[in-house]
Amino acid sequence: MAFSFGRLRRWLPLTVAVVATVVSVVLATIPNRGGQYDAALAVLTATLIAIIWYTYFTFQILHRLPLAYLRTRVGFHVRSGGYAVVPKVRNPMERVLRTRLYLEVWIDRRPIDLGPFYRGEVVQPMNPKETFSGWLELWYHLELKPSMDVVSSEILARFRCTWDDGLGNSGETSPLHLRWDIPRDERYSVVGPEIKQRFGTLPSLTTAPGGAGTP
Repeated sequence: MAFSFGRLRRWLPLTVAVVATVVSVVLATIPNRGGQYDAALAVLTATLIAIIWYTYFTFQILHRLPLAYLRTRVGFHVRSGGYAVVPKVRNPMERVLRTRLYLEVWIDRRPIDLGPFYRGEVVQPMNPKETFSGWLELWYHLELKPSMDVVSSEILARFRCTWDDGLGNSGETSPLHLRWDIPRDERYSVVGPEIKQRFGTLPSLTTAPGGAGTP
C-alpha cells in the first residue's frame, strides 16, 4: 500500500496514545506485582493516563480538518443555434479532492450517453480552489425535421458529484434537476414534488450512488 500522509496523520496520534497508556499501566503494575496495593501509585497512573488522552483529544480538536464539500451548478445554454448542457464543479477547500461526475440527460425521455467521464467511471482530481466547467453539445442528439427544425420537445438533466479527500472522508452532493421546454424555450430548476413527477420513472445509463432513476 502506498504511503499516505493523510492516513499517518489520522492514525499516528491514536497509536501513540494507546501505546503510552499501555506502557503506563505496565510500568505501574509489573514492579509492584505480588506486593501490596499502592494507592498513591494508582492515582498517579490514572492521572498520567488522563493527561495522555486529554492531550490526544486536544490535538484532534485543534488540528482537525473541516469537512470537505463541493459546489456544483448545471445549466442549459443556446449558442449559434446549438443546445448545450453546462456542468460546473468547484472545490472550495484547501486540499485536493478526488471527484466523480454523474450527469444524466434525457431528450423526450430518451437517455443520452455522454461517455464514461459523466457516468462517474473516471476520477477527476481537483486542486484547491479549482473550478471545472464542461460544455456538452446536444444538437446531434435532438430529433430534427429535414428543414433542420427541432422536433424534440423536452430536455431533462440531473447532475451530482461524489468526492473523497484521501483522509477517509467522502461524500456526495445533492442532485440538481433541470428542465428545458424547447417549444416555449423555458429553462428552469425542477424542485419539490415535480422532481418525482418528471424524473421518477426515467430510464438511465449511470450507476451513481443512490441509483439513477431515483429522484
